[in-house]
Amino acid sequence: MRLAMYRVWVAAAVVLVGAAAAEVVRSLRDGRTDLGNLLDADTLAPAALYQDLFVDGYRLDHYQFSAANFAVPDLAVFGLLRAATGRTGPAVLAWGWALFGVLAAAGAAAAFAVTPRPARRYLGPILLTWVAAYAAVVALRFFQQPVNLLVQPVYHSGALAFEFLDLCFVVGFLGSRTRAGGAGLLLGLGITCAVAAFSDRTFGLYFPLPFGVGVLGVLLIRPTGGVFSALTRTRAVVLLVVVGTGCGVGLLALRKIQGPEDPLAMYWAGPVWDGLGERTWELIGILGRELRAGNVLVEMMIAWYAVCAADAVAALVRRRAGDTWLTPFAFYQFLSAAVLPAVVVPFLLSRTSIEGVAGGNWNDFSRYFVGPVGMAFFGWPVRLALVATQPTWLPLRAAAGAVTTGLATVAVGANWDDPKTLTNDLSDPTPAFVREVDAVCERYGVRDGLGSYWVAKPISLFSRTGVRVRQVAPDAEAPFGVKSFVWLSNAEWYWKSPGGGEVSYQFVLTVERPPFQIIDLPTDDLIRALGEPAARVPVGRYTMLLYDRPADARFRNYHHLDPMVLDLRHRLAPRSPVRILADTRGVSGVGGEGEIVASEGVQKAGVISQTPALRPAATGAYRATFRVGSSGTSTPNGRIEVVWVPPDGQAEEPVEARDIPPGQDGDVPVTFDVPKRMRAGKLVFRVEYHGRGTLTFRWVDFQHMP
Repeated sequence: MRLAMYRVWVAAAVVLVGAAAAEVVRSLRDGRTDLGNLLDADTLAPAALYQDLFVDGYRLDHYQFSAANFAVPDLAVFGLLRAATGRTGPAVLAWGWALFGVLAAAGAAAAFAVTPRPARRYLGPILLTWVAAYAAVVALRFFQQPVNLLVQPVYHSGALAFEFLDLCFVVGFLGSRTRAGGAGLLLGLGITCAVAAFSDRTFGLYFPLPFGVGVLGVLLIRPTGGVFSALTRTRAVVLLVVVGTGCGVGLLALRKIQGPEDPLAMYWAGPVWDGLGERTWELIGILGRELRAGNVLVEMMIAWYAVCAADAVAALVRRRAGDTWLTPFAFYQFLSAAVLPAVVVPFLLSRTSIEGVAGGNWNDFSRYFVGPVGMAFFGWPVRLALVATQPTWLPLRAAAGAVTTGLATVAVGANWDDPKTLTNDLSDPTPAFVREVDAVCERYGVRDGLGSYWVAKPISLFSRTGVRVRQVAPDAEAPFGVKSFVWLSNAEWYWKSPGGGEVSYQFVLTVERPPFQIIDLPTDDLIRALGEPAARVPVGRYTMLLYDRPADARFRNYHHLDPMVLDLRHRLAPRSPVRILADTRGVSGVGGEGEIVASEGVQKAGVISQTPALRPAATGAYRATFRVGSSGTSTPNGRIEVVWVPPDGQAEEPVEARDIPPGQDGDVPVTFDVPKRMRAGKLVFRVEYHGRGTLTFRWVDFQHMP
């Protein structure tokens, strides 16, 4: 290729990248782009964690991660953008594309590492125009699924980026000519494996497992040419030990922050063999439907693996003819071929596939296939660059070099030809329903409430008036008709306001009409559980039920009565007292401060209060301090007791009991020990009335003694 033509090609590639970036911004500003879809609760998890730690002052050890914490690069990149912009909205909008930039840089590094030197001058402009074409297509589709798969935060693209980086380290190590250089590359390999495993365990399916298979394959092939001919058994063992050690260190660090319960159990608790055949055929059917629907990423992935299969057949033919060379690109193809079953098989055997595949929607689970899709995406430019340098028919070589430029030109041109409305404000992309919630809360003077998973984080992150919504899920058996839903959120949200004050609940956001999502809060169900609200205010597709009257003290103190919140508070900080308020639901005698009042002639003798059951966090000494009042003068008219309920719920066992002193008006402590066998069950605190005089009960404070 003549130098002048090459320079024109490179200049055109740079211009197309810039034009595609401009079209991305224009499409973001277009009213047809639903910014709300880019700000959903799953995507906002790292943003919520950032706000927890650096804005609101919540504790990291109270945060509930999913199976992946996405610390690097997702959270790290968001943190930089948030610090630079000073606001959540603009940072989130730029975040996906910044992460795509990280992925593209890592993918380009891997592509150059596995491309022979003569083809690298072609690879640069091909890669640039390939990325420009993809960005322009995403902009043309207004960031809708499924085409935006590679620019979605928390979609495991970080694990893919680390795979590319580690491939660079491996190729560099095998080609290193100095001991110091090789040691440095091994150190880099180990560190990146540790960071990747800590951030996203999907990395294990993207690199360590396929790489191990690839190393075994190279040792069996015993290539006599190419950089992988330097992969001796000793070097193979060293590489596998470094990768395994790095991943092990990352997983050990992960255990330090995720707590005793592993969120991975929600997705994987051993292989699910039942229905495997049906799920496999359904997955094949879903991919077929995506092909017919024009999903360009699925089309590209399937075509890539078809080419890999053809190249593998050709390599076997050459090997029979005595050609034992193994190029870095051939290893890349082998690695990508190993990634596919490493992802597909665990997915089909996991709990996730049962619901995901049954739903028939590729978008519901496509995030798990970012590895195979990404390997294909960055493999194609290398394949085209290799064709462009082969001594084959000149028009074919020219087409290989020009195809991505043509695609980018068409995609950018289609964007340019489409008039944009430019109505979205990128400096303040607050969702419309959040603005409405702000307006209603300001009108009624309320701030803290409950809502479903899908509304809690967007409101809490984007509210301009400081409104906070804690996420809950419907539960007809729970005292309030809902239960706390601690997932990608901080347990402290339920009882602590930003800055340290105690939460006082005043409203709940519900859905008025079906269809309901699984974790939506139906209005009628919540009213049955909570009673008639002070007001019902429509807010977009939601209804705000206001419970801000003096008589709504029970709802205000949700965090002192909900069993799951109480259990969380005790489990996370067992040495701190957990206050359990008297539950006045269904009680006839209620005092002015929310206490239960049992009076002679009105209340029959018997148990007047039983707290939610709590599981003791550890063995050892405990104290329960009851706040009670007794009108008795000489004979006790009440009794407090601690009862242990075994796991099967049968044959409960008294732990400690004490008569309430006559004339008591204050705290009555009870101390007791919890042996190891009681850790499996739960503790219940009861107040019993003997039917004489007046007995009041306000709360019990429960804590593990130092």
